[in-house]
Amino acid sequence: LPAISGANLTAVNAVNGGRKNLIINGGFDVWQRGTSFTGYNKYTADRWKTNVSVAPTSQSFDRVQELNRNLFRWQCTTTGIAVVQQRIEGNKLAGKTVTLSFWAKGSGSGLSLKFRTYHNGSWIDTTLESNIVLTSTLTKYTYTTTAHSISTVPTASDFNSIEYALTNNTIDMYISDVQLELGSTATDFEHRSYGEELALCQRYYQEPLVRSVAGKLDTNWQGNPSNIFSTTRAFFKVSLPVTLRALPTATVFNPKFDLAWNNSQQQTTAQPSTMYPDIQAIGLDLNNGGTNFIVGYPAHVDIGSGCYVTLDAEL
Repeated sequence: LPAISGANLTAVNAVNGGRKNLIINGGFDVWQRGTSFTGYNKYTADRWKTNVSVAPTSQSFDRVQELNRNLFRWQCTTTGIAVVQQRIEGNKLAGKTVTLSFWAKGSGSGLSLKFRTYHNGSWIDTTLESNIVLTSTLTKYTYTTTAHSISTVPTASDFNSIEYALTNNTIDMYISDVQLELGSTATDFEHRSYGEELALCQRYYQEPLVRSVAGKLDTNWQGNPSNIFSTTRAFFKVSLPVTLRALPTATVFNPKFDLAWNNSQQQTTAQPSTMYPDIQAIGLDLNNGGTNFIVGYPAHVDIGSGCYVTLDAEL
């Protein structure tokens, strides 16, 4: 994909300039972090986060693939107070009529649904359903509400949120085709191409460097041009396919970087001394692993097997 300006991927404009679904990854097609999770307070499928206030001791989240759709499965086998949510950037929905629709099946009770607004440091809540009744057959659910009006100018940290909340019950739920749209009518789910959905997700989270990690695609692992600027330090930069929403948090897992120069000399380095992420690229400053680099030679960096880097700019 070509580089995409973040200005074109913001809030309502991101999915409503010729697009109707304000939910990103409502079809659960994009799973950059993996396809199976346990625990809480983490992102699962892209743009979908789990939170808790009283942690269940056993819950899991998985991708389930059927013939014509992906399903998000939420299993909670012990009681607690847990939430699955998606945050919608900005507050351009204020005062407007919106309709939420989705398909779901499963078993369990005590599952509520809320439309929430976070504005100027405070929450405003509307309960759409206090107890969603699940059946063994995929069923379409629809809810219409008016987004909360606000009396002051939205801030950069404002967002709306759709939240499925489980209170002191167990559940085994499958959900798919989640759509939030302007107006009072629930229309057919809007299918976007995988490439378009991935680009929307990458505004918030990316993995720009990956090599040989189970469940992930290799990315930018081979032959990154490097600048050796001292006997102990070398630098390389990777541009991002999509501009991030904000300055991200960069994390490296299983750090291993192989620097080659002068045709035959190679040095395996460990943790980079510093990472320099911005909204359009990430730079890494590598320390040598004991053998001095040679200044002036062209060099390149390969990412070691099992290593990957994440950039998180989620709301």
